Amino acid sequence: MTEVENSLRRLGTDYIDLYQIHRYPDGTALDETISALTDLQRAGKIRYFGHSAFPADRIVEGQWIAEDRSLGRFRCEQCSYSLFSRRVEFDVLPACRRYGLGVITYSPLAGGWLSGRYRSAADFTDDSRIVRLARRWGGFDPTEELNARRLRLAEAVHAVADDAGLPMAHLAVAFTAEHPAVTSTIIGPRTM
Repeated sequence: MTEVENSLRRLGTDYIDLYQIHRYPDGTALDETISALTDLQRAGKIRYFGHSAFPADRIVEGQWIAEDRSLGRFRCEQCSYSLFSRRVEFDVLPACRRYGLGVITYSPLAGGWLSGRYRSAADFTDDSRIVRLARRWGGFDPTEELNARRLRLAEAVHAVADDAGLPMAHLAVAFTAEHPAVTSTIIGPRTM
C-alpha cells in the first residue's frame, strides 16, 4: 500500500490504470495478493491489475480465487513471446483467452536475435546488446552451439522477411502482435 502511494505521488496522479505484479508471489498466498490488489482497486488507487510471467496453472488459480471470494480479478498477463520463444502458445495464451485476460507480450525480437543486426559471428561486437548483457554471466561466444543455432534460425527468419518485403524486426513484431490471444506487444528498444 505504501509503495502504491509513493508511486502515485511520484507520478502526480490519483490512480494507476494498470498495476502489474511481476512473477508468481512465492512465499505469499495468492489469495492474500489478490485481496490486497482488490483493496487498492476498491480504494480507487488502481483501476485494473495484472500479472507477469505467471504459469498457466497460477493464472487459472487466480481466476478461481477471485470468483470464489468475490475479489477483483487479474485482467492481463505479460509474457515473453517471440518466434524463438513460443512456449506460452501451449498453455498460457489459451488460459488467458479462456478467462478473457489481455496479453501484453515482451521481447518480440528475442533479445536482439530477431532485430536483423546479427547475421554472422562477426556481428557480435563489444557494443552489441547481446555481448554487453552476456558479460554479466561470464561472456558470450557466438560459435557456441546454441548461439550458432540461433544465428541459423535468425538467418531463416531473415529470408522469410526478405521474401515478404519486410525488415526482419517488423516481421518478428508482427508475428507476436497477430496472435489472436495477444492484445499488445512491447518492443522496448534501447535506441531508435
